[in-house]
Amino acid sequence: VGVNNITGGAAYIHSVEVTNASFGTDVYLKLYNAASAVAGTTDADIILLCKSNTNRTYNFFPGVLFANGVTAVCTTTLGQAGVTAPGTPPPVKFVFSETAS
Repeated sequence: VGVNNITGGAAYIHSVEVTNASFGTDVYLKLYNAASAVAGTTDADIILLCKSNTNRTYNFFPGVLFANGVTAVCTTTLGQAGVTAPGTPPPVKFVFSETAS
């Protein structure tokens, strides 16, 4: 399950929150410095793990620059080649800005 160009252009990601407390499967949120990407074809710039039945917040200070936009894909398989989508993807919240803080 993926969402292309979440930020609509260049952005600094300050935090990512994955709410996986109600799901029994580990998930990997793959972030791409791109306006669009395909899991298994495009290498992710960052891969974040959220264990099953937990919530996880990742904070980045002063922010990680994604100059080409932010695309996110959620999978249940680790690694660049992992493409298996979760049955129900967990909610994900991003905090981002156009400048570093």
